[in-house]
Amino acid sequence: MIHIRCMTRADLPLVMRLKHQAGWNQTEGDLRRFLDLEPEGCFVAERASEVVGTSTTCIFETVAWIAMVLVDPAARGQGIGTALMRQALAFLEERGVRCVRLDATPLGRPIYERLGFVAQYELARFEGSLVARENTPIQSSASDLLAGVAAISPTQLEQLLDLDRSITGTPRRKLLLRLFEEQPDALRVLQTGRAVSGFLTARPEREPFRLGPAWGGMTPDRRCSPMPSAAMPASPFLSMCRPKTKRRWRWRRPWD
Repeated sequence: MIHIRCMTRADLPLVMRLKHQAGWNQTEGDLRRFLDLEPEGCFVAERASEVVGTSTTCIFETVAWIAMVLVDPAARGQGIGTALMRQALAFLEERGVRCVRLDATPLGRPIYERLGFVAQYELARFEGSLVARENTPIQSSASDLLAGVAAISPTQLEQLLDLDRSITGTPRRKLLLRLFEEQPDALRVLQTGRAVSGFLTARPEREPFRLGPAWGGMTPDRRCSPMPSAAMPASPFLSMCRPKTKRRWRWRRPWD
């Protein structure tokens, strides 16, 4: 019989085992962040007192994300992933969430489709070594590149958070502040005049250093221009994800 309960820090080694089995790149620091940001919204599935599945959530007002939907290979095909998803969706609905998003792997796609998720866009993952280029302008004369959390003022931080919300339509304040706290030296902020016009941060993964979230400077037609290459944190190997096509997975309550 499968029992689903809230995840605790004591479960993290078992969750990391499932993550390794799936070949995913999350670190234990990522799992601690999930727990700290949504302690009542992270779940494990147990069978005979053994953790065989996981799911996590993160709420941003009426929008939420589901992540880390993992099932032990030996326990797949028994409805555990579906049960974990239903638990996560019930938790989010109780808290007034109206739209749920997630990144789907091919293995999880059939489960999400049966639960009513629809594709928005696909993501492409890029990995490689950062090559330093000499004589490349770091910034235009109209912009300043600020390095690290310590280099920005409270006003600039609020401008950064407002910029992110205006572009994504999602109040990701708690997540961004946590990422900046974890990797304060990785933050790069582009300031044009007195306004923040772009930012980039990064965090470690299992092998590469993951770039993002990141937004470039805004052009007059509201498109994002690239951040300068000097904004990239020093790392021998980097990865990033960007939209490939309009296919990402989103769930809305049936009556919306």
